[in-house]
This record gives sequence, C-alpha cells and structure tokens, in this order.
Amino acid sequence: MLELPAYLVLGIGTEIGKTFLTCALCKRTPRIKAIKPVLSGFVNDNKSDSSLLLQAMNLEVNFLNLESISPWRFEKPISPNFAGYVDYQKLLEFCKNKINLSIKSQNVLLIEGAGGIMSPINNHKTFIDIAHDLDLPIILVTSNYLGSISHTLCALELIKSKKLKLTKIILNNNYNPPISGAEFINCIQNFYNFEIQEIEDFIKNS
Repeated sequence: MLELPAYLVLGIGTEIGKTFLTCALCKRTPRIKAIKPVLSGFVNDNKSDSSLLLQAMNLEVNFLNLESISPWRFEKPISPNFAGYVDYQKLLEFCKNKINLSIKSQNVLLIEGAGGIMSPINNHKTFIDIAHDLDLPIILVTSNYLGSISHTLCALELIKSKKLKLTKIILNNNYNPPISGAEFINCIQNFYNFEIQEIEDFIKNS
C-alpha cells in the first residue's frame, strides 16, 4: 500500500515501465494522482507519457491539463539537459506545491522522473537530486533485460550512498528475458536484503 503523501518514481534506465506503473496505479486507485514535471520526446497527441497519465486520471488531454502535470515538455527524445532548459529551483517549487495540494486533498502523489535515475535535469542536477532535496521516498522500477543486474545494483548503491529513502523495488519483466523474474530477484537480494515485487503483484495490491 502507498500511504505517504508523495513518492518519486525513478527507473534504472529509460523505457523501463515507469509510466506504465504510474498509469496503472492511478487507474486502480482514484486517490493516487501523478505528475511528470519534465518530459523529453513530447508529441502533442494522446500517446505521450503526460497524455497517458491524464487519461489514467480521467482528465481531458488539453493544454491546461498538460501544463498542470508536465510544465517542462521538450520535443527532442534526449536527456532534458540537451532537450531544453529546466530551472531546477522552479522545478522543486512546482513539486512542493503539488505535494502540498496532495496533502490537503488526502491523496497520494506520484512524481515520475524522466529517463533513468541519473538522467541530467540540467548541467548540475539529476533526477535523484529531487529525492534528496524534497526528502522523497523512492519507488525504483527495474527490469530483467541483459545488463539490468549491474544497472540495478548501481542504482541501489547510489541510493544507499546518498542515504535516501527506498520504499519499493518493482520488477517489470522484460519481453523474452535472459533470466526469469525469480532468478533476477534472487540475484539482487543476494546483495540487498530488500523486498522486490513484480509489477503485476504490486499494482494488484496497491
């Protein structure tokens, strides 16, 4: 169960399933809301990540609603520091305001990052800095593609070294993976004694 006012949804890499997870949670539980403040690769249609989040919350896809959840939208599908300019302090203020609204409404807010956990927001800050600066618990989305064990362990070591709050590790099973979900979970748990849930089970129990 997600009981805190806000969480930061980060992935070990891009296209890992962050938006899929966030949308599914919003659809299943109406009190769960979501924002994706920074989005690269934005296309003004109903298939962009921001549009999918709005639809999951039963909101119309229009300019005002897109602005309300994703004010920094860039067309180029590259890391935000190359795609456009993000004022980090304004980004933090935006997130703080949304968290305060969530608290007042007694909702749960999911703040979805863009790309991987260390994707640069600008030339000085990455998405993991948001967790530190806003004291947000992290939901880490991973997968079992070739190379994902190393990527996952690196992400976990980073979270540990920065003394951040890790709430959930969610496994989004890859299509035709080199190892099973169970094998992946056992391997990661040899290094980190932390519960890892497969994405379907987590959504079902949230």
